[in-house]
Amino acid sequence: MNGESWPKDRWTNGVIHYLNTIKEQFVVILLDDYWLNRTVDTQGIGTLMQYMSANRDVLRIDLTKDRLYAGGMRDYDVYGHYDLVSAPGSEYQMSLQAGIWNKGLLMSVLQTNQDPWQVELQGTTIVNERDMTILGTRQNLVKYANGMKNGSDDVNTDGIEKEHLDRIKRWFKNYD
Repeated sequence: MNGESWPKDRWTNGVIHYLNTIKEQFVVILLDDYWLNRTVDTQGIGTLMQYMSANRDVLRIDLTKDRLYAGGMRDYDVYGHYDLVSAPGSEYQMSLQAGIWNKGLLMSVLQTNQDPWQVELQGTTIVNERDMTILGTRQNLVKYANGMKNGSDDVNTDGIEKEHLDRIKRWFKNYD
């Protein structure tokens, strides 16, 4: 972002700066340590963005199965061939798993000078207090492995298929 540095303890400052520079109403957020290991259902993402356009109170639609396994999950709606689910009041409503976000609502929750982990924890409190709508699907539109362990530089290959692992290894000069 214009050569500016956004250290992890001020991660939200960079996100807010970026969101202020785009016109789009919706944004897909996928953290850099989430390594794709299957083709992304981009058509489905477009379909779910249409749903969000018609339902402006939806803060986020999770593109993984994260909400499907959240405590208190229940069926919410059907749109196209996507089964939408919700888990009101559950933990990690502000999960930074791959998701489509309503930019305006996201900016109302984000606070400056936070790292991604603070966003997930403190943001969830805000979302639950405001009873904001977070949805997920029974379908897995984005499949990935968490490529780094706990925010460290340690590569995590769990869940990465062999065919992709060789390519990933080439990205890291010091891979063991």
